[in-house]
This record gives sequence, structure tokens and C-alpha cells, in this order.
Amino acid sequence: MLEDKIKELNTEILEYHAHVSNMFKQSIEGLLTRNPDLLKKVIEKDEPYANEKENLIDELCLDFIALYSPKAKILRTVTMILKMNNDLERVGDHATNIAQSALTLINYPEIKELYALISIMASKTLEMLRESLEAYMKEDITLATSVLKKDDDIDRLNQEIVKKSTSLCSQQLINPEMLIEFTSVSSNIERVADHATNLAEDVIYAVSGKIYRHGHFKDNLDTSP
Repeated sequence: MLEDKIKELNTEILEYHAHVSNMFKQSIEGLLTRNPDLLKKVIEKDEPYANEKENLIDELCLDFIALYSPKAKILRTVTMILKMNNDLERVGDHATNIAQSALTLINYPEIKELYALISIMASKTLEMLRESLEAYMKEDITLATSVLKKDDDIDRLNQEIVKKSTSLCSQQLINPEMLIEFTSVSSNIERVADHATNLAEDVIYAVSGKIYRHGHFKDNLDTSP
């Protein structure tokens, strides 16, 4: 019974991860291909479903804890799923924010150099999301740690996009509204990468019992296998 419940939780969180990752992918695709229908789908259909899924997983986890009072690694696993659920909900929110900004940007001429940087940044972030999921499925601390190391590159790209869009605005090659939306897209991609990092940190905790935050392990009392 206990194993069946854990499998159910795993199935739900994996489906949720796939859903919000696809939301993120489609919000970027909608921007780069200038597809308003795809962007509206993310906002009007995918986002409400993501919110419903988050509530369901929360309820399942809390019910599991109340019914079974799990210990050691099982408790860490359920705790990790709860935390992952929160991070995934935020990924969905950021994907929606990107889609909303994109609906404004596609009304303007394409700025190829900014679109290219956004494409690179989003591709690297999507890779982080995929690898955080793979690390979870395989309980692979090494892969989870490699995800953490990629966050600096995303931060650098974010700064580059902000700097470039600001420069283009000062040269009057883009207007202030475009500047706001480009920097919003970049910032939301950067936040998705942060949540992918959080997911990888949660994997490390679930597998090892060690809390990893801000580039190092924290002392904690739970060392149970």
C-alpha cells in the first residue's frame, strides 16, 4: 500500500513537471514564431490546469503524511515532492508571464539579436529542467549537482539581454514598452532556471538527507538512509 501511494505521488509530480516544462517551451516558441494562438493557449488553458494539478498534489502529499506518518527517506521523498510541487507551480506562473509579454512583443518588428539571445537562454533553461527531472527519476546526485553549475550561465545571459535591450532603447531602436517586455521575458526565464536549481537541490536532499543551498551543504540532523 505504501509503495503504491509513493508511485502515485511520483506519477503525479512527473506529469506536472512535463506539463509546466511544456508551458515554458510553448511560451518561448510562441514568441519566436510569433504565434498568438499558442501564447493564448498557455495563458487560458495550460495555466488553470497547472493550478489544479498543484492543489491535487498538495492534497495527496498531506493526506499521505497524515495517514502513514512516514519516516527517514520516505518522509524526505514526500517532503521533496511537496517542495517540487511549489517550484513547478512557479515555473508555470513564469511561463504564463512570458506568454503575456510575448503577446505584446509580437505586435512589433522582430529584433533578431534579442530573439537569438532569448532562444539560447531558454534552451539552456529547458535543459536544466529536463536534467533536474532525470536526476529525480534516477536519484542521481551527480546529475543534480551539474544542474546547479549551469545557473551562472543563465544569470550572465539575463544580464546580457537587459544590457542589450537597454542600449537599443537608448538608441531609439526599440521603444520603452519593448524594453520592459524584453527584460520581463529574460527575468522570467532566469527565474525558471532558479526553480530548476531548486528542484536539483531537492533531489540531493531526498537522496542524501543533506540540505544543499547557495553552493554548499548545510548542517542538518537528518542523516537517516
